[in-house]
Amino acid sequence: MKIKELFANLNIKNWVLSLTIGIVFAVSLSFAWNAVWHGTNWVQTGKIITSREIAENLEFLYQRAGKLPAGGCQNSGEVLQWDGAQFICATVSGGSSSACSNTNTVLANGSGTSNTVGDCLSAGGTAVDTTDGCLCKMSRTTLSCPSGWTRVSNWSETVGINCGGGDWCSTSCYTGQHVFANRQVETCYYNGSCANGDCAYCSSMTCKARISAVGCK
Repeated sequence: MKIKELFANLNIKNWVLSLTIGIVFAVSLSFAWNAVWHGTNWVQTGKIITSREIAENLEFLYQRAGKLPAGGCQNSGEVLQWDGAQFICATVSGGSSSACSNTNTVLANGSGTSNTVGDCLSAGGTAVDTTDGCLCKMSRTTLSCPSGWTRVSNWSETVGINCGGGDWCSTSCYTGQHVFANRQVETCYYNGSCANGDCAYCSSMTCKARISAVGCK
């Protein structure tokens, strides 16, 4: 084969290779996944989720991986939960364990109380198995328990709220929230209304998440 023909064949092969790489790159762009959370209800018999939805779930988690709690969830019974702003470690209150299903079980492992699971149910609460034993999750709007009951550590459940944004000088913030867990109530800070419209004199305000439940014994 002549040298001229050899170089011609090489040029053709290089052109074909470049074209192939370009097509593959273009196709890969068209299949880029969106960060969309499709939930996990499909993880059960008979439920189906497409490969794209799985990929989008993974992309959603991947983009938030930097917000995972350092060291993971260390306490027994805690699971990873998304609270609307970040991942948190929390005790799920949906399930019932054998200990908390027994109405004679004394709450908080009998520490400082004689109230039982049955007393909790009679008071309109829900018995929840936690790292502090069975607790009575009671619907409340303040960090207090009804008469005859004592609050346990920081066990609570909150609902996130937005604050601020009243005028052109003020700022706004979102508190965040958490499911029933041993956590402090979330707060955030914003600039309130400003004196005479002067942004140099905006007052700093504290915004607290709304309390929806507390853990009592």
